[in-house]
Amino acid sequence: RLRLPDTWRVHPVEWEVESILNHKNTGRGRQAHRTYLVKWKGFTHADNSWEPESSLKDHA
Repeated sequence: RLRLPDTWRVHPVEWEVESILNHKNTGRGRQAHRTYLVKWKGFTHADNSWEPESSLKDHA
């Protein structure tokens, strides 16, 4: 396992949403949730990804 020097800060990387291309609902009842097909700004369509609603709420 790699040990980083204590002076290095590791922070989460975030990407900017360019557009939402599609959505789908999965599960039923209390287990239901929605995912979105995201086009990321500065990336090609090959990099599009399905993301849960919870990971996009801070970006609305």
